[in-house]
Parts: sequence; C-alpha cells; structure tokens
Amino acid sequence: MKVLIIGSGGREHALAWKVKQSPKVSGVFVAPGNAGTALESGIENVEIAVEKELGFAGKGDIEKYGIAAFNEKCRESVQRHVDEFTSMTRR
Repeated sequence: MKVLIIGSGGREHALAWKVKQSPKVSGVFVAPGNAGTALESGIENVEIAVEKELGFAGKGDIEKYGIAAFNEKCRESVQRHVDEFTSMTRR
C-alpha cells in the first residue's frame, strides 16, 4: 500500500520514517515534506518531485518560474497522489 502524509514538520518525518518500515507499505509520500524527509530513502516529498520534474535547483528557480505557476504544479502533483490514494482505498 502507498501512504500519503500531509505536513512538513518533525512529527510528519517521524511518522513517515516509521510507516515506511512496514512490509505492507510500498511507498510513502509526504506533502509538502521537509529537508529530512527528502533525504530518507523510500519517502518522496511531493513538492520535491515537482522541483525535480521542472529541473529546479532551489528557491531562485521557483521565483523565476513564478510562484503562482509553481503552486499550480504542486497542486496537480498532490492531486495525482490523492487520486491514486483514493482509488486504492475505495471499498
């Protein structure tokens, strides 16, 4: 199963770290995540995925691209994961 954790603090990092240890979990996504969750193998920050998709190296790239456009890309990315999560958990 894949798990989506919403938040960017230490609690979310700890939850993601513990959840990924379960043999039932095939992927852990954190939205938006933080620097710590970005470094964990088996955990993917949703916003980091957007930065990677767009080839951004940092805040300056986001500002050049445009905050509103970047936020829209992030929303689309989160929605893809939410839709996938919803389809997997429907009864």
